Amino acid sequence: MHLHDIRQATEAVSAPGSGSALLLPVISESTVWELAGARVLLPRKSTSFGPKPAAGLAMRVLGLS
Repeated sequence: MHLHDIRQATEAVSAPGSGSALLLPVISESTVWELAGARVLLPRKSTSFGPKPAAGLAMRVLGLS
């Protein structure tokens, strides 16, 4: 779940066992332009926190013809 409001995020995880909230600072548009001008790249899939398969890895579901 992605929530962009701090109140909603903290409310969503206020009950025990309901998960965690990751609160990140907002990056200003001027900072984004400055970094782009300096040719700084963001990590690949920077918004995905799940595990990712290794590049070039072939996956096959067993039991299907």
